[in-house]
Amino acid sequence: YNNTLNDEIYIVEKPDGLSVSGSVEAVPLMTFSDNNTAVAMYTNTGKGSAVLMSIPFETIRGDQQRDALMKDILNIFE
Repeated sequence: YNNTLNDEIYIVEKPDGLSVSGSVEAVPLMTFSDNNTAVAMYTNTGKGSAVLMSIPFETIRGDQQRDALMKDILNIFE
């Protein structure tokens, strides 16, 4: 994700880390490289599924990286 100032996209200065709360079961999909905290998680409650990211999708650098992530997310829901 974009964490440096540049002319192409806005900066994500302090994205939140994600953790599971209460009785919800979730699986980390992506983690921050510096502290291994989840940046994206997937949950399936039986009534519905969701993917949550703490960084905006459009700030993921590179078309190939964004496309690969979206493909992976869509494959989860198949």
